[in-house]
Amino acid sequence: MRILFENKDVVCVEKPIGMPVQPDPTGDTDLLSTAAEACACPSLHLIHRLDRAVGGVVLFAKNARSAAKWSAAFAERRVEKTYYLVASGSPADGGEMRDYIRKESAAAKAFIVKSAHGGAKEGVLTYETLSRAEDGGSPCALVRVKLTTGRFHQIRVQFASRGMPLFGDGKYGSRKKGCRVALYAAALAGEGVSVCALPPITEYPWNLFPKESYEK
Repeated sequence: MRILFENKDVVCVEKPIGMPVQPDPTGDTDLLSTAAEACACPSLHLIHRLDRAVGGVVLFAKNARSAAKWSAAFAERRVEKTYYLVASGSPADGGEMRDYIRKESAAAKAFIVKSAHGGAKEGVLTYETLSRAEDGGSPCALVRVKLTTGRFHQIRVQFASRGMPLFGDGKYGSRKKGCRVALYAAALAGEGVSVCALPPITEYPWNLFPKESYEK
């Protein structure tokens, strides 16, 4: 874990890929406990989450007042969240994805549905394709995503539903092996705080694309 930004109210850290955000039944070392120890603040407040398989920027509040402020900022969409991903296939140069997404807790999976029934909520994102490559003779792309909403597995299910599953995401149809889910929370900005972190660009599949692709 790496501390990216800290003041009296918040601490922003880079979550390692594979680490749970908070304590879970596995008993594995978690980000919340690690961050609390690192910044000597035993009462950190969890404001948002990342999937265990996803690394990148996470913000914790240090006190109840800050937690209320940031929870409202996330709920009111005043915080911009940016992700990098590696998708199979050939996405357009850019665009918007808008779907109704239903979470199935028993399967720990999300599904695209036709309307807002059965607990489904609208998921919206915009994306930009930064670079294209081939892997094993098949096209793939490095994509930057900005989330408008933050639904469960939103990015993963929206790209997979369009035939472009993220590398390493077997849950949503990827056949690519040798990597974790190729999704990284690269930046967070809002309420006077702006932090960023790059995915492990020397590792597969991020290394399929030139380093300068990440600097666009």
